[in-house]
Amino acid sequence: MADDARAAALVASTIDLAHSLGLRMVAEGVETSVVYDELIRLGCDQAQGYFMSRPVPAAELDHWLRTRHPSDPAELPHQRTGSLSVPVRGNTE
Repeated sequence: MADDARAAALVASTIDLAHSLGLRMVAEGVETSVVYDELIRLGCDQAQGYFMSRPVPAAELDHWLRTRHPSDPAELPHQRTGSLSVPVRGNTE
C-alpha cells in the first residue's frame, strides 16, 4: 500500500465507505509499521496481523491480554505472541 497509490486509494475509499454506513473498519494482515501508520492516517478503526502479534495457543491468550499495552498499540510488536484485533491508535471507541 505504501508503494502503490492505487492500493492506498482503494483502502482509503473502503474505510470512508464503511464509516459513511456507520460501520467500523478492521484491517487484516497488517505486517509492518509502515502499513499500520498508513492505516492510522487513513482513519482505520482497528487492525490485526503479525505486526501486533503472532498467533498463540489459547492457553496463553489470557497472559497476552494482561501484558499488552492497549493504550498504545504501537508497543505491541515487541510482544509478538498472539494474533488479535487491536484499536488503531487514536480510534479507541
